[in-house]
Amino acid sequence: MWWCGGKICVVGSPHYGCPTTVPGQPYVLIDCTISDRDIEVNEIITLTAVQTPADAPVRYAFSHGDGTIDNTSVSRAFYEAPGSYTVTLLWQYNGGKGSKSCGTVHVRPVNAPTPTVTPTPDAVQIGCSISPRRPVEVNETLTFTAFQSPANVPVTYVFDHGDGTLDETSQSLAYYAAPGFYQVRLNWAHDGQSGTTFCGTVTVEPNFSASDYLGRTPESADALAISRGLTTRIVRIDDQVFPGTEDYRLDRVNIEVDANIVTEAYLG
Repeated sequence: MWWCGGKICVVGSPHYGCPTTVPGQPYVLIDCTISDRDIEVNEIITLTAVQTPADAPVRYAFSHGDGTIDNTSVSRAFYEAPGSYTVTLLWQYNGGKGSKSCGTVHVRPVNAPTPTVTPTPDAVQIGCSISPRRPVEVNETLTFTAFQSPANVPVTYVFDHGDGTLDETSQSLAYYAAPGFYQVRLNWAHDGQSGTTFCGTVTVEPNFSASDYLGRTPESADALAISRGLTTRIVRIDDQVFPGTEDYRLDRVNIEVDANIVTEAYLG
């Protein structure tokens, strides 16, 4: 199974326009951008992964060059010390992986602030982080943290976890009850103004083990999947292969059957 032309293709039953054999190297063009390469300490910048085609399921992680890594395609970062930092985009796609240098960020010291000056809304830098940054399992707890510069400015925060739940706090603990991809945003209000900051996408994987399904009948495997909040799809029975669909789902177990016994099981 592989990605081709905006579709998921299967050897033996490909979509129209897909090759009949597995391509040696699926074509995806990957690049990255840095919103500002000359900044001050604690000034927030945006790092963005860019790909063609846009709908290919590529996983990204940004290495900020200071030892921190953000597992997302759009990363907001800042640096606590002056210096030059090389930003690298790490990617995984279709069983392969690699990296691309995005460029160097030059960080200079901040001029000493004047204590009597009250920061305006435009002067407040707001960002957010997600921990852990790796894919998590259902019901695994994550921490969402808001940060700002300067730190002594009164800002009201509300985290939108992407699953319909909100948490009015600057540090939120949350978990997800179902597999999927959740976009986390931080809503903020300060001095009569408000806005939203994108924190990143959380990938929630089901508690899945293929061995739990092997050796069962299709009916038994389906009942097990339902009990765990998953669905099933039979993609092969003996020599008969059923055409797959182009959608990829974390909550679906694909099963292959031989002599009415499940011999293969995988998500997708």
